Amino acid sequence: MIIIGADLSLTSSAISILRDGKLTLKNYTSNKSNYKWFKITSHLIDYNFHSFDNDNEYSDSEVYKLKKYHEITENIKDDLLKMDFNGEEVKIYIEGYAFSANGKLIDIITFSTLLRYKLMLLPNTELFFLPPSSLKSFIGSEVYSKDKKGVYRDENGKAAGSFDKRDIMEALLKINLNYDYIDYISANKKILLSTKSLPKPFDDLHDSFFLLYYGCKQNNIKI
Repeated sequence: MIIIGADLSLTSSAISILRDGKLTLKNYTSNKSNYKWFKITSHLIDYNFHSFDNDNEYSDSEVYKLKKYHEITENIKDDLLKMDFNGEEVKIYIEGYAFSANGKLIDIITFSTLLRYKLMLLPNTELFFLPPSSLKSFIGSEVYSKDKKGVYRDENGKAAGSFDKRDIMEALLKINLNYDYIDYISANKKILLSTKSLPKPFDDLHDSFFLLYYGCKQNNIKI
């Protein structure tokens, strides 16, 4: 069985894949390829870059977006097909829509729905969806203890449901998994967490990884 965690967004979709104990990380981004973190993590993460420049009039703009969404989602779908899963069962875990997310919600839903549909059509593939709040609660339950009210909190008393991207990275490092990527972010923890917000692609990759981790737990697969 192959487990995939997919964190989908307009500018930086992250996908984590576990197959036969091997972890593969992918990032589909509209950021520049010469960005510092992309250059120094290319040995760990498979990057795919796309442009997204849209200054058209309203109607032309809507058509442009649909064409770009189709192009990007086709690329992601084809990338997975190229991995040649040989008829193995594939389970993809995706985070549900966060209605408080920044950006144009309708565009996010349009893009994500298009990709969800294409992923659903992949051979031997099932999709599973997890609400954002449930994912954070799961993360908290894996590394922290419950308080008297049954809420999982970190060492500073922060509830798992309120975790931000930095908290999620801290939780990821506490699981002590043996992968090159985990070793890398552990070695660079101080630098990554010194910024105001966790830089890309790490924020998205960690969400996709925990979706993968959740899927493995659901299917009793060792990770």
